[in-house]
Amino acid sequence: MQSLFPLLVPVGYLAYISFRLSKIDFEEHRLPNQYTLRLFALSVPSVCLAAVISQSWERLISATLLLFLVLFVGISLSYLGGLGMGDVKLMASLTLVSSYLSPWLLLISNFTAAITASIWGLWERAKNEKGPSQLIPLGPFLILGFFTAIGYSLVFKVY
Repeated sequence: MQSLFPLLVPVGYLAYISFRLSKIDFEEHRLPNQYTLRLFALSVPSVCLAAVISQSWERLISATLLLFLVLFVGISLSYLGGLGMGDVKLMASLTLVSSYLSPWLLLISNFTAAITASIWGLWERAKNEKGPSQLIPLGPFLILGFFTAIGYSLVFKVY
């Protein structure tokens, strides 16, 4: 459990910026680099330090492979116009931290984000405020999914 203390740095920073980042994404449909890149810059050494402390090299390798998979899929979707690069950078950080704890947390996080973003989109469509061509701000739902997965891991001791 002590080996997970380094992960409190990126998780704490995300908690600190989550409301501001969500507000920007809802209003402007963008996630600024000053937040997403800083989060990534905190996530990488924190996960590496946690791996060194716990000697959990298999966790580090698994998290790194999942990070590359998410980056490949995210950049591909961004290239096709279905996802913004801010979302990809945010997903990279969240993937690294959550999948280091457990690959299942990555699934819980992304499933929660996809379901809540879909419900939001359907709600907005039902209210007829936004047409089908309007973008859904994915960042807040990624953050919600991440903290849901972290909460799940604390309750059910998945780490």
